[in-house]
Amino acid sequence: MRLTAALVIMAACWMPCAALAATLVPVADPPGSIQTWATGINDLDVVTGYFETSDQKIHGFVGTLSGGYDIFDIGANVTEPRFINNHGTITGVALADGFLAGQQFVRKADGSVSFVKRDGVLLDGNPGAELSSGDFVGDYWDNSVTPAVVRGYYGHKSRYRSDLTISANTNRTRPRYLSRVGTVVGYFRDLDDTDKAYRGFILKEGVLTVYDYPDPQAVNTQFFSMNAKGMVTGDWDDNGSINGAFVYDTVSATYQPILVPGATSFTFAGQINKAGHVAVASDAGSFVYCPKARNCPSGARAAIEIPLISLSALKNRH
Repeated sequence: MRLTAALVIMAACWMPCAALAATLVPVADPPGSIQTWATGINDLDVVTGYFETSDQKIHGFVGTLSGGYDIFDIGANVTEPRFINNHGTITGVALADGFLAGQQFVRKADGSVSFVKRDGVLLDGNPGAELSSGDFVGDYWDNSVTPAVVRGYYGHKSRYRSDLTISANTNRTRPRYLSRVGTVVGYFRDLDDTDKAYRGFILKEGVLTVYDYPDPQAVNTQFFSMNAKGMVTGDWDDNGSINGAFVYDTVSATYQPILVPGATSFTFAGQINKAGHVAVASDAGSFVYCPKARNCPSGARAAIEIPLISLSALKNRH
């Protein structure tokens, strides 16, 4: 496979989008929740995620925006679903003793659960979304070297197939999404850039393109999901107190910040579906973000209109 690095440096300028607005549809809290994180959404607008209860345990949930959830536990104390496909298959992490990240699970719509393994051994890390074909990508901790590193991998139906490598100097490769045509979205630690911790990447036809969120304070840029229209979700932070979520349009090379009213400590953009609906979690609640109000799903509470503002990105390739 041809692996040629193409570094993309983003310079930002604000572009006002008057009269344009996006919509946030509130996701109903599961019973007993003191904090809810919506992380995944499929093309049927079925959402998944996890929530904390007063006993400090984390439980998984799946269902419609208005509630009526299926609540499930895979780990003893922590179950974190991340993605859901159109068959209702959920991938995520269950924390367990002896694991740095957790056991990677695949939960079918009927509730049956399997764990991702390599040669019969459980992988410690994070799985990405599983396609209808059963293919997916993810990462795992490799403790066979010192210090330990995080490697990317290709998988199929709960099984590791092969390592996924990128042409960058890194000790942390974290793929999160595999498209039907083989394009991979994720993020990695760049050991050649002391100003950045994590950088987003898209690996397409063997060519690596690297992305930094266009804010001078951004230290981490993380890509999580992508739909067939080339819309990528992610978040960024300054390695401290500032955090933000976004949708990146690979066609127009623009970022659309997702601004949640009342959010002060974190906003996270998870899975995106074919309609552009995004699972969003924040300290002000969980939502489904819709770029266009006319095709938004209905929720348990009234939707919130937010400004639609774009950051344009100027590319310099090396």
